[in-house]
Amino acid sequence: MQHHPLILFVYNRPLFTQQTLAALAENEGADQTDLYVFADGPKAEATQEDLARIQAVHQIIQSATGFKSVHLTVSPTNKGLAQSVLDGVGRMFEQFEAIIAIEDDVVTSPYMLRFMNEALAAYAQTESVMSIGSWNYYYRDPLLSCFFTTLPDTICWATWRRSWLLFEQDTALLYEQLRVRKRLYDFNLQDRFPYEKMLQDQLAGRVNSWAIRWTANACLRDALCLYPNIALSKHIGFGADSTHVKSADYNADLELANAPVPVTPTPIVCNPAAIEAFIHFEKEIRPLKTSKKVKMRNALQRITKPTRTYLRSILSKPAYGWFGQYPNWEAATAATRGYDESSILETVRAAMLQVKHGQARYERDGVILSHPTHTASLISTLYHAATRFSFIHILDFGGSLGSSYFQLKPYLSSLPAVQWSVVEQAHFVAAGQQDFAEPGLDFFPTMEAAVQAHGKPTILLLACTLPYLSDPYTWLPRFAALGADYLLIDNTPFHDRRGDRLTVQKVSPAIYDASYPCWFLDKEKVIAALSAPYQLAFNLPTDTEIPLDYRKIPYESLLFVPRS
Repeated sequence: MQHHPLILFVYNRPLFTQQTLAALAENEGADQTDLYVFADGPKAEATQEDLARIQAVHQIIQSATGFKSVHLTVSPTNKGLAQSVLDGVGRMFEQFEAIIAIEDDVVTSPYMLRFMNEALAAYAQTESVMSIGSWNYYYRDPLLSCFFTTLPDTICWATWRRSWLLFEQDTALLYEQLRVRKRLYDFNLQDRFPYEKMLQDQLAGRVNSWAIRWTANACLRDALCLYPNIALSKHIGFGADSTHVKSADYNADLELANAPVPVTPTPIVCNPAAIEAFIHFEKEIRPLKTSKKVKMRNALQRITKPTRTYLRSILSKPAYGWFGQYPNWEAATAATRGYDESSILETVRAAMLQVKHGQARYERDGVILSHPTHTASLISTLYHAATRFSFIHILDFGGSLGSSYFQLKPYLSSLPAVQWSVVEQAHFVAAGQQDFAEPGLDFFPTMEAAVQAHGKPTILLLACTLPYLSDPYTWLPRFAALGADYLLIDNTPFHDRRGDRLTVQKVSPAIYDASYPCWFLDKEKVIAALSAPYQLAFNLPTDTEIPLDYRKIPYESLLFVPRS
């Protein structure tokens, strides 16, 4: 294995620098790695204390051990981090084809260098792959060792000369290209993350960041960054001495890989589940970990929650949702208003036609959505199947008019041949065949018909389907008998008590006027019912929650694989 040069950028933080160097020296292959350190110079107004800290950093570098060689380049003036990175990386590419770069406030797993070097070799000739990342707090794919996103890492990363030579650094030109090529929506992660605002701040001189420009380049080139499933680096630069982050350490609990992360074959396409996880982390997780005000508010809410729940239970009753506890399906059915199947179908069909004709982005249960609702579990299962099979047959039991298919369609084209078979009620099948069937998407009234047409399913997808079957435990052996390579019970609520509970779900007339029985199944019973032919590969929560008796019931995804 080739050991590419490692670049470290330092300034005036001896404590951080010492920790970063110590972790790097523990890396497998460090003794075969040449370390190049670029030290920024003092600012014009530097105090004697500042100068002493800068000198302390230089001394730490000069006494560093554990590397094949150590080379220190000191700038006589202060460039700032952005220009230091741009100049340093550019200089290295005058003599090397690939480099690994790290800032002075990052600690690494002992297997970071190994992953970087293997990934640099694996994707050296794949031009769509722009860089390699190492920090991953937000996403864990239970089946793959690594994955791709469109978001490059900028604290501990690697790249090739071929990528760096295409790096446009002119902020005004980047912004104009994003605007003219209508890429701002994608750059902002479907308008859910303020990358455009960061680029505007760079343009206005409010910040000086090479990273936002590197990210803009990735968007304009539709480029990808490979990440490990388990983090190989951890940012430690928090507090008064940090360059950019003055808040509390949001990844203090991040555990680094304690074993090598293999660079296994991975579909070279952005993993949308990882993007969703990143957005969730930035909007929900990081603020909770860094804001004292938010932490205090949440603590107060936890204290008062029993009181609020009691008052809500005696003062109000929601009109729509999940209600009751019925002894059997017949009793629950008798308690429903019934529903007009044609009205439900027409609502779903109208919404799906908007998606098909580009008038809406996504649909689920007849509701137009601006963001996809596919789960990380489904994406992970698809990606894992793509590493094993040249043809993937997805049997989507209860898949409506192809909601999941159309949400994932932009990504399916990059996978091996995919056949999506929706099994539904007869009136949905007729509508699906008339309006939505296309090469790669068929509709069938039975599982047997789908298998006869396209063979044994690679993935049997049950996306929130079990709760609406009159006798789920009779169906589970039928599902298992299909012999699917993956059986995914996806995005499904389970009872948070022992035993099953049968309720009535009342749907808001704003969607369609309906009510019908709905199970909250005992998860352990479901697992046991499949335990002879299948074993549970993972059980993951999703971002969806629903209220039951004023408790929040999370949706979960269970993936089963055949017993070996």
